[in-house]
Amino acid sequence: MFNTHRMVTEYWTRFCVPSAERRFKLIENGYENLKSIAKWREKIMLNWSNVAIKEIRMDNSNEIDMGASFNAETDIYLGELSPEDVLVEAYYGRLDPSNQFLDSFTKIMAPAENVGENIHRFRCDINFEEVGHFGINVRLTPNHPNPESRHAMGLVIWGEG
Repeated sequence: MFNTHRMVTEYWTRFCVPSAERRFKLIENGYENLKSIAKWREKIMLNWSNVAIKEIRMDNSNEIDMGASFNAETDIYLGELSPEDVLVEAYYGRLDPSNQFLDSFTKIMAPAENVGENIHRFRCDINFEEVGHFGINVRLTPNHPNPESRHAMGLVIWGEG
């Protein structure tokens, strides 16, 4: 039912109050939290052009049992960034006959090990809960301290998968 009072109350609760709470958190202690985020953002912006997905590996199988675990891993060159500065996600879902995603799911890939000079391996296990033709890729974004702002910088790197 259309109700402007409900709409304004919902807007206030969902957007205004959380925004004000974030503002107060950012400016406490002499703006230390805000300065920290600005420093992190500068580090990301200066180094993002050097970041690259080097390799994506998955269990070698044409058939996977429904519900069975499927291992995926990727090696990423981070340059001057650390594994904590990035969010690596397996992006997967059913494919149509032209190999385009019909639907998609994501799972965070955890840092596993350093495998070379500034190259870090990330891993996760994926469970396919349906039958069909599936695809998988890797998506890399800055791991923003505020998860609601993860895509605010407009930086994303996709694997060739």
